[in-house]
Amino acid sequence: MKHVALFLLVAVFFIPSCDVLESDDDNWTKDKVITSPDESNISDSIKNLIKIDAATLALRDVVKDSELKYQLLEIPPDLIELYYRGLIYIHNAMKSPPYNKLNGIHVFRNPPVFSIAVLFDTSYAWTKAWKRGERLTGNPQIDSLMENYNLQLSYCCYDAASIFSFTPINTYALSNKFLGIQGVRISEPNFYMGDGADIKAEIKDIYLLYVFTVGWGDCPSGCLSRHFWEISVEYDGSVTLLREYGDPLSKQQI
Repeated sequence: MKHVALFLLVAVFFIPSCDVLESDDDNWTKDKVITSPDESNISDSIKNLIKIDAATLALRDVVKDSELKYQLLEIPPDLIELYYRGLIYIHNAMKSPPYNKLNGIHVFRNPPVFSIAVLFDTSYAWTKAWKRGERLTGNPQIDSLMENYNLQLSYCCYDAASIFSFTPINTYALSNKFLGIQGVRISEPNFYMGDGADIKAEIKDIYLLYVFTVGWGDCPSGCLSRHFWEISVEYDGSVTLLREYGDPLSKQQI
């Protein structure tokens, strides 16, 4: 099945951060707990991809709160785990029809959970370090953020830098911490461009609802056609295809 491919930094998810991020006591999982799935036949690389899917889904829930969107740095671990387990159950079901059509579909990486973009005024002395490719700048505020959250300088081009976290983080809240520092003009999540395959998720009373979708037709500008699968994962791990709909899939897309 063809879909837009994204560059995924999948090898870094399980590297621990050197700092405990800020947390929140909100009941993000709505007291829902899903039984632990069998992961014994899934490679670490696939589990890593699914973990990133789950973190992105969890961040999408966080950013629905207009205040916590810019305040809560840590993506709630319990929420990530809830979505992750549901996705693992679906992955295990992909060995058989009709779920085999879902193989290779992942969450579109917006909002990003690893990277932010910082635009800066090149007249400030500290920016010269970034332009040389150096992680630390001599600016106490910048360097404190880089060290406290184990951030890395991915690249820098003229007046724009990409800052990378080894572990998933609320990139809206992280961006917000750079704003107000002298020399920083703009700080925001480093969004992916275009469109493509995606997964959405929602916590229901008796199950997790996942909506898998593939898109095609000028996806760099926004896919013109889409096909959908709505799947429930009950909290005991039972997987059910609720409905399939949308634009017909061609043989090349199956």
